Amino acid sequence: MGRCADVSLGYGLLVGLLPFCISASARGEPADEFLDKLERRRTQLQTLHQVTKATSREGDIVRETTTQTWEKRTGKTLRIHRSTKIKTLKKGGKPVSEVETLTVVDGEHEWRQMPVGDRTMVFKSKVSDLGALNDIRATLRSGKGRITGRENIHREPCVVLEVSGGDKSDRFKATYWISESYGVLLKSVSTRADRSRTEMDTAELEVSAAIQDTKFVYTPPEGATVLDTGSIGEKGDGSKP
Repeated sequence: MGRCADVSLGYGLLVGLLPFCISASARGEPADEFLDKLERRRTQLQTLHQVTKATSREGDIVRETTTQTWEKRTGKTLRIHRSTKIKTLKKGGKPVSEVETLTVVDGEHEWRQMPVGDRTMVFKSKVSDLGALNDIRATLRSGKGRITGRENIHREPCVVLEVSGGDKSDRFKATYWISESYGVLLKSVSTRADRSRTEMDTAELEVSAAIQDTKFVYTPPEGATVLDTGSIGEKGDGSKP
């Protein structure tokens, strides 16, 4: 699995002393309120490096996604560098496509680089809500969530959150394993009524690591088309900035 939870001793002792304990009583606590507690724990991390691998199956199509994320927090400013590689396969392992995207948040702007046809598109915007657990919150709004207990994932104590909802035609169930100490999502499994399934697991997790500031400096590649979505919103038209 590689390195997981490679944490400095001093920080680990600090976390252990913080008044945050997952107990049987947590099972009766509203899931959204409990997520708030985990989010606060997440914002205490000064740096993070995480590698995740996800597999999605939908009919005859399989998507394998590898995501590598670096984060660095200075005061209230959070900077992010996230590269994602998506490989699409047909049943039997025949490759269909490979796509690589990049997201860089420099503290002021958010840059999203992706291929569109034969061009490289870069979408520039103001920094959006960077809540680390936002995707889980969105799923929770579509269903009913409950804390089912605790489980160790890669030797990290995790809170297990289960969300289910929908009717017979679009019923879904999603289970999340969130680090109790750091508020980091380490694993997830989701299924839908159409038998599609997505599994994500953490291959590497390192907190309190030294990350150079240059990691969060972004320059669009030569020849890329840059679209300032903030400027479009301000102008109210479809013209380029």
